[in-house]
Amino acid sequence: MTAVAKAGYDATMTRWPGGVLVAVIGLTMGCASPTPATQPDQAMPDLGTDAPDLEVEPDPGPGVDLATGDLAVAGGGDLAGGDLAMPPTCTPGAACTTSSPGACAPGHVVCTSGVAGCMADAQPAARENCFNDADDDCDGKVNNGCPDQLVVGATRALTAHGGTGGSPKSALCPAGTWLLKTSMYWDDKDKFVGGLDVWCAAPALVRGASSYSVASGPLPATPSASALGKNAGNGSGFVDFTCAAGGDVGQWSGGRSGGFVSAFGMYCSSATLSLASDNQLTLTMLPVGTNSPLGYDHMDPLFQDLCAPNEVLVGYNVRADDYLDQVQAVCALVSVTYK
Repeated sequence: MTAVAKAGYDATMTRWPGGVLVAVIGLTMGCASPTPATQPDQAMPDLGTDAPDLEVEPDPGPGVDLATGDLAVAGGGDLAGGDLAMPPTCTPGAACTTSSPGACAPGHVVCTSGVAGCMADAQPAARENCFNDADDDCDGKVNNGCPDQLVVGATRALTAHGGTGGSPKSALCPAGTWLLKTSMYWDDKDKFVGGLDVWCAAPALVRGASSYSVASGPLPATPSASALGKNAGNGSGFVDFTCAAGGDVGQWSGGRSGGFVSAFGMYCSSATLSLASDNQLTLTMLPVGTNSPLGYDHMDPLFQDLCAPNEVLVGYNVRADDYLDQVQAVCALVSVTYK
């Protein structure tokens, strides 16, 4: 900054404490200074009270406080007390949490032009891992799209075997259950099948460490349903056909029949499950066991009815009077629901 002296005055600059600049004035007459050899002494004029005030306030420039002499630093720092407060720095690599849920939440700090951001350590997976209970696709839901339950659905009646006498009856499992055991009653007087009981339970989908399997709930204390003729249990009582514990279930039936049902048997199957890369679960029923029809041989034709690979037995339709005139297996579709 520069102070300009008015005409007739010489000015020099002096800085006073507190940052104020003032001009110290030397007064001369004329435009040029005379040499001492030729210039006589002259008295200084009395400027009196009208002398000009040549104190000059300099332009301090941006950031200078003339009252204190402090320098304000852009970005919030200052020199108060002689210390310079600098803007905070970004430290990359530190742990942080993103706004994404699930596996994408943990992250690390990244710096862009000194500005901190949080980058996820894991990116969303295309599909959930159904065996780790984590939100792998980072959508806020755990194991969505993974297998959830087995559902016993629509029924389908197979071929009817036997005569056309008697009245129609049914021994069918309650909705949502499948058949695990059949009790067959005898009529020894005429040596025909006198009636049927069915024992049913709900299926269960069991998730293991890396695969799924099938189980069933416990058998009820009493039959789930019955279709009995008048002479059921007359004589030698009954015989049970029971599938093994641990997931086996009835899938087909067979026996002999003519005008009446003279022999009967229930066969079991075991479920095989296959999980595809898209988390779709395929269930296939495979035959197990060697149960043979029990009863009497009146030289009646043998029959055997099998449910489809994704179906199971859920009971029987019959015609009955004194004993079973006719029997017809009923199957139901088993499907998988997803979370």
